Amino acid sequence: MPALAHTRHEAFAVRRVRDLANGESQTASYLAVGYRARGDAAYVGASKLVRSPKVSARIAELQEIAARRALTTTERIAEQLDADRALAHQEGQAAAAVSASMAKAKLFGLIISRSERAQPAPALTTDEVVAGMIDELGEQGALDVVRAMEAMILKRIAQKPAW
Repeated sequence: MPALAHTRHEAFAVRRVRDLANGESQTASYLAVGYRARGDAAYVGASKLVRSPKVSARIAELQEIAARRALTTTERIAEQLDADRALAHQEGQAAAAVSASMAKAKLFGLIISRSERAQPAPALTTDEVVAGMIDELGEQGALDVVRAMEAMILKRIAQKPAW
């Protein structure tokens, strides 16, 4: 579907898609593209536009385009991280391979940083941590993480000043 013939309707559709993603009201979208109204009139005007078949179809189309773009971007990043991980393995860089794996896990929401958690995670036993690593990374990936951690620990110990 091409852009809407009425330029303000098109602007509203584009703005509405953006505002939906940001949790803004349809009234905010309506006012942001230059419509003037007070009180409930802005809500009524926005509601009429949203119910308009052409405008609602355009909003749906723009949402689909945005969703495809986001998916393509995520897929492309995941492919790049896979390539980076393979190169790191080839070059014998376990820490870099682990970093690529961790970045991919974060990309897909498998790892959440502490600042994103609503409640603290329950303490896990060593067996639960090992089982989780194998489930998420596979046997070889879990071993790579352990080896990278061991290398980091040994490096830190070596850097520790001898008093």
